[in-house]
Amino acid sequence: MIQSLEIEHASDSICLLTAALQGGHQVAAQGRPWLHLSVAMLHRAVHYLGSFTVGARPTRPGQIAHLHLMSVARPLIQGAAAFFEEWPKGFHSVLRDLHGSAKVSLSVRQTFSPLYRVIYEDLADDCYQFIRDAFEDYLHDAWQGTLSKRNGLLRKSTVEMHPRITIPQAASAIGVNQGVARQLARRQQAFVTVQMSSGRQAHTLHVDAVVKLKALADGVMTLEEASQDLALPERRLRELIAADVIAPAVSRSTQKKRAAWLIPKKEVERLYVVSGLPSGPACTTVHDLLKYGCLRSGESVELVRAVLFGVLKVHGPSKTEVPIGMASVGKQDAKNWLSSCRATKDDALTVDQAAKKLGLKQEVAYSLVKAGLLQARKEVRIGWRVPLASVGQFQNDFVALAALAKAWGRSPKALLVEMAAKPVSGPTVDGCRQYFFRRIDVFGNDLELKRE
Repeated sequence: MIQSLEIEHASDSICLLTAALQGGHQVAAQGRPWLHLSVAMLHRAVHYLGSFTVGARPTRPGQIAHLHLMSVARPLIQGAAAFFEEWPKGFHSVLRDLHGSAKVSLSVRQTFSPLYRVIYEDLADDCYQFIRDAFEDYLHDAWQGTLSKRNGLLRKSTVEMHPRITIPQAASAIGVNQGVARQLARRQQAFVTVQMSSGRQAHTLHVDAVVKLKALADGVMTLEEASQDLALPERRLRELIAADVIAPAVSRSTQKKRAAWLIPKKEVERLYVVSGLPSGPACTTVHDLLKYGCLRSGESVELVRAVLFGVLKVHGPSKTEVPIGMASVGKQDAKNWLSSCRATKDDALTVDQAAKKLGLKQEVAYSLVKAGLLQARKEVRIGWRVPLASVGQFQNDFVALAALAKAWGRSPKALLVEMAAKPVSGPTVDGCRQYFFRRIDVFGNDLELKRE
């Protein structure tokens, strides 16, 4: 009695590969370059490539034990059939799987290991070139890293035509420094960052982005370039940026501190002014006013605005356009403008002015400031400033021995001996040339005393 055999259905790709391995395929080889292989070379290809399937990364491809067993040979044939199916679609599916499952690396060999070694070393014969061609086509489209001379097994044309380049290469092509190129690329979101397990980062961008970055670079200036163009110190430009007088293309307030300032050329051109008055000897430049004018905080920005808006007229040859730093204004006009500007918003006095208001000598007023009895603030390049409120507060809280002696018709020396209140400042207290008392210590709650 003949026992019936179980029939196993196989896909067309498996049947085609099996027939080819037996040397009996009758199918045209167009679109199937592997069919051009001799039977021996095809067997070798299946032997090495059949283990590479989606989800599998064999550690020892080509070293297969018990290949004569159906249970071992069947998955190998199935894997090879999927590898060669709809060439190179099946192959690229395997590459995508290897690519996605590998540790992040800039090395092509490490990323696609051990397949890389198989197709470039184990299957190095010329008849397998179509596999390497398909692999390098995949790299051209999907490899986010760069290729260089270290990728010596790849075709020279593959390395030279690879579309990904580094930031330094982009900077060289654009004609700017690397920091500027990096900021331009970040602004356009043009580069890909490869973050490796070691913590190292690599940035690459597509060559097509260079044209856009070049156009962008032609329209911006670095802080140093803008400083030279406008004849203004970089520190003053930062103040103008902070005050929204200049709108940067790339700002350190939104990027990391190491980011480069990039200023649109249109913004720089807005800071050119046209002269409207004849030049004269009693003029000075905006640059010199900013440098030597002892301006307070915020006044440099106000000065630039005053020139831009025509509040301070520019002197020079008729209708000549000059950068804001080289703009020439009348010295007296600038002095009057500064005095008016401060008068409208400043309620502070110099220590000398406060001394006159209090009827004291300058030395006495400085002693009171030093002792903290007359509240004042110290400003950079300006010195001590006494708010008007502090002057009034001092008059309410303290009284001079000389004022008490005059009001009571006594000599200061005798009154000092007789008074029960202790002075808070004076020759024997802190070295101040006059004695001062707290009013509450002298009068209690009855603080009424006519102030001279």
